[in-house]
Amino acid sequence: MQKLIHLVIVMLLTNSILGQPVNEKLLTIPQIKYQSPESLTGFSDLKSKKEIINPQKQISDISRLKSTFSEKEKLDSIVSERWDTITCQWIVYSKSEFNYDTDGNMTLEIEYDRDDHSGQWILSDKQVFTYDSLGNFFSIEHTGWDEITMAWIDASRTEYTYDSNGNYIQIVMSDQQENKSEWIFSYKSEYQYDEHGNMILGLSYEWDENSGLWILSGKADYHHDANGNDTLSIAYFISKDTIMMIAQSKAIYAYNDSGYLTSSSYFSWNENDSLWMPTSKYEVLYDTLGNISLEYSYEWDQDSMQWMADIKNEYGYDLSCSSGDLFLPFYYYSLGYFNYKLKYSIEYQYDVAEWDFYSKSTLFYSPTNKTFSGDSHQLNGVLLYPNPATDHIIFKHNGTTGSYMLELFDMRGSKVMSQKIESGVPVSVQSLPKGIYIYRLNKNEMVNQGKLIIY
Repeated sequence: MQKLIHLVIVMLLTNSILGQPVNEKLLTIPQIKYQSPESLTGFSDLKSKKEIINPQKQISDISRLKSTFSEKEKLDSIVSERWDTITCQWIVYSKSEFNYDTDGNMTLEIEYDRDDHSGQWILSDKQVFTYDSLGNFFSIEHTGWDEITMAWIDASRTEYTYDSNGNYIQIVMSDQQENKSEWIFSYKSEYQYDEHGNMILGLSYEWDENSGLWILSGKADYHHDANGNDTLSIAYFISKDTIMMIAQSKAIYAYNDSGYLTSSSYFSWNENDSLWMPTSKYEVLYDTLGNISLEYSYEWDQDSMQWMADIKNEYGYDLSCSSGDLFLPFYYYSLGYFNYKLKYSIEYQYDVAEWDFYSKSTLFYSPTNKTFSGDSHQLNGVLLYPNPATDHIIFKHNGTTGSYMLELFDMRGSKVMSQKIESGVPVSVQSLPKGIYIYRLNKNEMVNQGKLIIY
């Protein structure tokens, strides 16, 4: 089950597909190409896009997996460079800066372009992020900087609505007309889930200004394995001629034994031949600590009927610092594929049997003494056994009585269990794959958390 996977993809891909601004500069950090079709408001195409991906649950849940009282570091900025093939030097061209609230949620991102002549940073884009009272990711407002008027213009907004289980069920995109305060609808997506919380259907709509109604424009179907991982996604659009749903694109995903995405393959529907034609493919390699080490992308060559190497991404880490001790932009928790402090990424392009430098991103951090307000009160005196476990676990608390809320997260940040429990009563974990999990036990806003091993 990968709700936040979907959330981040939806936010980034809907923007790119529908012509809304997307932060291309930041997309040089881990770019696992998980492109489930629900990410397309309008579900227009599953062709390869550069986007950041994945996990499952409100951002607040993920941020609270961090240790409570240790000093944090926050990601302040990412500086991007391109390789100059003439001078054989890295040339700085863009920068992004981040602000956070006291819960570690990113609230502001500002992007800059570097002027080649003056060397000065020029404002480019701004995105403001808000959260609802439950800590759910609520909205993004994007504006672009106008150098002539020296003002923020071209505002767009994306808003998210959730059900009682915390699954997002609706995403609405709006634009603000120049010199006007009202927001005008543009696109909408609605989502349905099965009894396990897996997304199974997405519907896309376009706003018709003449009728003042949402017009259905497409849909996407999602299929999952026993662990809730997406395995197959198929997107359709409505033909304006026949008013029929027509298949358009398909994505197939594969995972390793730890549940990490290892490959994704994309296809487009050839209506003339009634065949799925391959278009692009992505493969991901991990180090022994579960961090992304290398990522490869391929394009399908129809003439030779072969996959052609296209892009390679390489990632470097500071292994002395856990990712849990960092304030990071929300999409880092959506990645879920690194466990340590990311320092840099380098992108290469394939050219005549060799990989050439293309771009590089360097991440800059600084200390902060902030703590997460949601974890300010600890639930002490909790005993968990057995640990490691195989069939069941038991929590015992020597303090208050009554029921507790138990949440389990896998190491990608995906919430795999959420249920009320009683002290001393066994809780079955038989359905969970072997691995390491983070548990959170909550009672009246007091929290106990730690690691659980299932073998």
